[in-house]
Amino acid sequence: MSSASGTPARKKTVHFNAHYDVVPVSGRWRHGNAFNPAVEDGWIYGRGTADMKGAIASIVFALQALRATGARPIFNVEVSFTADEETDSALGAGWVADHGRLRADYAVVGEGGEAVPCAAATTASCG
Repeated sequence: MSSASGTPARKKTVHFNAHYDVVPVSGRWRHGNAFNPAVEDGWIYGRGTADMKGAIASIVFALQALRATGARPIFNVEVSFTADEETDSALGAGWVADHGRLRADYAVVGEGGEAVPCAAATTASCG
């Protein structure tokens, strides 16, 4: 959990959250060994290769950009990267919320969902 310090407090706070855990090991993996990444048709398959990596990178780079440019958002920025989302979140986001760590008026959760192939230049073909 992090928040910017040394800047004047704003009236509102936006909390950005992403999780970094992966689903528990179970069942049969469709793409060979889940612990040995495989590339098929331009996609990488393996444990932890996609889920939330883009959201975490986006939040980190946005924070770096704010610091590098000296930009001052019109709101307070609060960030958490948590584990346990793939099970019940009791020790991750649930813990952060239940123990009074959130001071946000709004939250942005970087959960993106599954990739859906789309035909170029059309949204009608997107699932």
